[in-house]
Amino acid sequence: MKKACLSILCVILLAGCQGLQRGIYEGQFVSSARPAISVAVQNMSLLDSGRTSIMLDGTTMLGGLPVSMWLAVYGEEGGISPQAIVSFASVPGGWYWDADGSPFFSIDQGTQAISGQAYSTCTYLARSGEDAFIPVIENAEPTTWIVRRFSRRYNEDSEKITLEYREMLTGEKALVSDISLLGYEYIFAFEKRASTVFSLGSFPVGARTNERSYLNGVTIRYLGKNFLGTASAIDWRHE
Repeated sequence: MKKACLSILCVILLAGCQGLQRGIYEGQFVSSARPAISVAVQNMSLLDSGRTSIMLDGTTMLGGLPVSMWLAVYGEEGGISPQAIVSFASVPGGWYWDADGSPFFSIDQGTQAISGQAYSTCTYLARSGEDAFIPVIENAEPTTWIVRRFSRRYNEDSEKITLEYREMLTGEKALVSDISLLGYEYIFAFEKRASTVFSLGSFPVGARTNERSYLNGVTIRYLGKNFLGTASAIDWRHE
């Protein structure tokens, strides 16, 4: 019993000495606290990852709200579909994410469990020239992607994880202006594939994350409320 207690104490002390760890460890996004979690992407290579910050528009803060982000982009080199995005975004003290965030004209909004945790979902179309991530793995030709988004708020809504699975549309499907024109069977099959891409686990004890302060090919200016959603100031008068 004493040995077991000592082992647990050592683990706690080790985690405390390391401090908060967030970033990429062995190809997965990991966070040691708030929440303690790891996010794995199935059958895709890590293309790029790093830490960045943006000024979130649509808030009452002059010039935008500073948001810290950790991002990882998965897929295949050379513009080959599919693609996966893992995003962790944190607002400063006194603020909270007031919604999970669904883009305009998205469909199939609901909830789905990922490794036992409930994530809000939606499906939408993303187009090059309007999207932060498409330039990572595509050439200059305009493209349209179908996207399945999963999002969940943590730590009293001050942190948010957003996961996206994407496939590039080809042929006549790439020309549609309304996602519903893709047809129920096509969208259903896509969403079924998306449901198997991500898995969640615990933080690997002793993990040391790899952080970079730059992201190749990610268009930062599009990482605003259309991707992250909106945030509000906490009204302390009603707490």
